[in-house]
Amino acid sequence: MSSSKVVVLEPLDTLVKYQTVLKQKDAVFRFFQFSSRALIYLLRNSAQYSGVRTKLASSMHTVVTGRKVFAFLNSMTELANFKNTLMNGEPMHWYKAVQLLKALMMAKFWFCENVTLLSKFAGVFKADNAWFSRTGARFWLTAVMCSIVSDASLLADYQPKPDATEPEKPEITEKRHLVRVRMCRNICDFFVASNNSQFLRLNEGLVGTLGAVSAVILIYELWPKKPQPQQ
Repeated sequence: MSSSKVVVLEPLDTLVKYQTVLKQKDAVFRFFQFSSRALIYLLRNSAQYSGVRTKLASSMHTVVTGRKVFAFLNSMTELANFKNTLMNGEPMHWYKAVQLLKALMMAKFWFCENVTLLSKFAGVFKADNAWFSRTGARFWLTAVMCSIVSDASLLADYQPKPDATEPEKPEITEKRHLVRVRMCRNICDFFVASNNSQFLRLNEGLVGTLGAVSAVILIYELWPKKPQPQQ
C-alpha cells in the first residue's frame, strides 16, 4: 500500500466523526430558540400571555446557553474541515478557495462564540460581548455567502443537459435536490446573520421565523434517511 493511501486519525479528524450527532442536537435546540423568539414577538402585546412570554424567554435563554457549549467542538471541526480541504490534493481553484474561506470564517465565528461563552456565561474573564457577537455574526454572514456562491455553481453543473441522449442518473437528481434544499437554508441564514451583524434591521418575529425554518431544513438534511426497500 502506498503512503498516499494511509489515513492517520488526528484529534481534529476524530472530532469530525461525532459532528453529525452534535449538529443534530444543535439543530433541534436552534429550532426551539428561534421558534420561541418568533412566539415572544407575536405575543408581545397580549397581557393574557405575559406568563407564557416569560417562560419562553427563560427557556430560550437556557437553550442559547446550551448551544454555546457546542461552540468549542464546532470551532475544532471547522479547523479540521479547513485542513482537510487545503490538503486534499486538488489544485487550487476558485471553488476550493471559496470552501477554504467558508471553513475559516466559520472557525472564527465559533471562536467568537467561545469568547462570549467564557465571558458572559462562565465569567472566566470580561470581554465586550456585544462586539464579539456582532463580529462573529459577520464571520457567519461571510461563510453563508460563500455557501450560496458555491451552491449556485454546483446547481448550474447539476442542471439537466438539453442535448442529453441518456436519462439522468438518480444520483444527479438527488444531488441537485440536496443543493436546492441547502440553498434555501442558506438564504434564511443570510437574513438572520445580516440582522445579527447589524447590516439589516429586521423585526424579531421575522428573524425568529427565518431561523426556525432554517433549523427545520437543517434537521431534514442531517437526520438519517430510511433505507429504500429493495425492488
